[in-house]
Amino acid sequence: MMLIFAGVLFQRCSPVRHLKQDEYLLQRNVIQQNRTHVSASEMMNYMRQKPNRKILNILRFHLQMYNLVDQEKEALRQEERVTKRAELNKRRKEKGKKLKSEEPGSFNQWLLSIGEKPVLIDTFLSQKSAGQIELLLKNKGYFNATVSDTMVIYANKKKRAKAIYRINAGRPYTIKNLDIECQDPIMNLLIMNDYQNSIIKQGMIFENELLDKERSRITEQLRDEGYFNFNRSFITYTADTGAGDHEVNITLTVNNIIRKVPGYSDSLEELMHKRYVINDIYIVTDHQPQAKNRSDLDTLLFNQYTFVSDGPLKMKPKILKNNFFINKNDFYRKSRVEQTYGRLMELRAFKFINIQFNEKEADSNLLDCFILLTPAAKQSLTLETQGTNTSGNLGIAANINYGNRNMLKGIENFELRLSGALEAQPIINPSDDITIQPYLPFNTIQAGPTMSITIPKLLAPFRMEEKRNIKTIISTGLNYQLRPDYSRSVINVTYGYTWRHKQTTHIFNPVELNYLRVGLSPSFQQLLDNLNNLFFKNAFRPQFIAAMRYSYIITNQNPSKVSDYRYFRFNAESAGLLLNLTRNFYQNPEQQNNQFVVLGVPYSQYLRLDTDFRFFKALPNGQSFVIRNILGIGLPYGNSSVMPFDKSFFGGGANGNRAWLIRTLGPGSYQNPSGVRIDQIGDIKIETSAEYRTKIYKYFESAIFVDAGNIWLTENDTQRPGAVFELNRFYREFAVGAGLGIRLNFNFFILRLDAAHPMHDPSKAQGNRWQFNDLELKRVNFNFAIGYPF
Repeated sequence: MMLIFAGVLFQRCSPVRHLKQDEYLLQRNVIQQNRTHVSASEMMNYMRQKPNRKILNILRFHLQMYNLVDQEKEALRQEERVTKRAELNKRRKEKGKKLKSEEPGSFNQWLLSIGEKPVLIDTFLSQKSAGQIELLLKNKGYFNATVSDTMVIYANKKKRAKAIYRINAGRPYTIKNLDIECQDPIMNLLIMNDYQNSIIKQGMIFENELLDKERSRITEQLRDEGYFNFNRSFITYTADTGAGDHEVNITLTVNNIIRKVPGYSDSLEELMHKRYVINDIYIVTDHQPQAKNRSDLDTLLFNQYTFVSDGPLKMKPKILKNNFFINKNDFYRKSRVEQTYGRLMELRAFKFINIQFNEKEADSNLLDCFILLTPAAKQSLTLETQGTNTSGNLGIAANINYGNRNMLKGIENFELRLSGALEAQPIINPSDDITIQPYLPFNTIQAGPTMSITIPKLLAPFRMEEKRNIKTIISTGLNYQLRPDYSRSVINVTYGYTWRHKQTTHIFNPVELNYLRVGLSPSFQQLLDNLNNLFFKNAFRPQFIAAMRYSYIITNQNPSKVSDYRYFRFNAESAGLLLNLTRNFYQNPEQQNNQFVVLGVPYSQYLRLDTDFRFFKALPNGQSFVIRNILGIGLPYGNSSVMPFDKSFFGGGANGNRAWLIRTLGPGSYQNPSGVRIDQIGDIKIETSAEYRTKIYKYFESAIFVDAGNIWLTENDTQRPGAVFELNRFYREFAVGAGLGIRLNFNFFILRLDAAHPMHDPSKAQGNRWQFNDLELKRVNFNFAIGYPF
């Protein structure tokens, strides 16, 4: 909405209205005759002059903000403000008061801080840009490349011009041979044994970047083979362009160490690189960076590690040892050091982690390792408060969180959360309204504790080979909800494991127990009876779920920087299988309405599979493009005729198809004729979303997005016609919504407001589903949330 307003505001404000007669706004840069493997977008990165930024590739918002201010008048006004501020500060100084800023702010100054000066055609900068592109091409193997620049003034656009860069690259040089020279026989053998992983291949186009990458690859390899002090500066290369017709012979040389002879200032000596071996390993478990070295610390030798602490050791050495990959008498390996860093950080028990190496003696190849660990605070207590918005129903919530690290000296992480929330919910029958207090505008309460403990080792009822990076997680919780029409109590217990390997995470929960009790108001019970719908009745009846779940996650996302990444998650869940097998041991298993029961409640049986794939593309100037695809299916069987409510799929909401309220979309082309809003659920879900994001100013970001998808049933439901999934028509039942978003990105959290309008509504009759002629402000669905939708 903000972008639409800005477009209307600036539509008559020409971006060139303040330009002088001989000034021209740079409209765009154009690359012509590019017959190389170097993309035009890569060449654009070397431009010394780029057009003003656009939001959503449409509006030059920052330029328009800058042009709202008359520069000459503002300069005079600012001069007056500075003079008045100087006089004010003089009086404040005489009175001993704190001085104010010498440069007073104003609304126009704020606009200028947001704004961006017009980028004007500059022939000098265009020539520099051409030179930079030419240098890029030569580094990419086009040694004979030339680039020319031309400025073209638009005939139909006032005071606008474009810069054209014509590329004459010629034929690129290719790599004929790669030779490696190394005087150290051991080092040479290591390099040649890994030669198949070389980045440089015969026949490739010669690029300086390839040589730099090969230098880095060899350096990393050698540092992982014991050469602790080796760096890429020891590797040099020469290129012979006379090898043939547009061919290059490359020689990579691994140089020895050249240093001054001790005691002789004018003499040099050449030394082989040392291949270091790990000697003693010291672990300081309560290191304080600012504290002085002490000699009265306690030491404990455990296996090959020496633990150093101030007093008795507060952590079990065996647990710590499982997270070390640096071993005595092994060669120094950089990858093992990084692996140890990562594993210790995952424990979340240390505030600082520092791994240092010192040579045992000046002329030896032995390294002493010091792992310095500064513990984080053992206990923590936090209070969180927040406002909630569930499908337009406002409320308040609070959480009290208690944490205890290293609870039993095994680096366990214990967490206890007490949660409570008050909310206003719509009422089906006013006589059933439950008010917490007559003076509060809330009729719904939700409260309960959650407790979990993470143990950094494998806990199992039987012996099995233990992985070094496995964690055992045990959690339990109770949640009680009191709503106007029903009450709901849920008890859950989870026992599982998680382990990681490089970019992959595995989560396996062999035990997930959920016990649900529901109490219905008379009018709500009557509504369910009148609907006579098995799906809705199942959603509001007692349930017992005994499931096991496995999740596989792989991603190359780097949280420390904004870059391209992919994310994929697969979940598989099965419930009731073990209960069904153990039932055969009983002669007369308890039944209720032709269903077998546990604790007086029918247990659920189902298989549920779902996937979530995301692709993030980072673009220049704080822009990005993100895609998400979701596929899911749930199949009830045996003791269940429908999926449990909490395990079913739903559509809509702030993180789904944002043009619909949560749980109001679908299933399929079904349209609810009752007028009473009841949560819609399904057995199948297909959803895709695309979002373009761009930075506006400081914390402010904007987005334009499209969401498409729906939910369906696997079996016909006479009460919900059009809800079943059918191959010949499901694609015509995709709900499509589009909209705009405004976000406040504070790095540590993000506030998001998205406004979306239905564009294709499958609940409408065929022929009337596209909504282009029925766009109304009242049909815009607003979503307020924390964090990105995906």
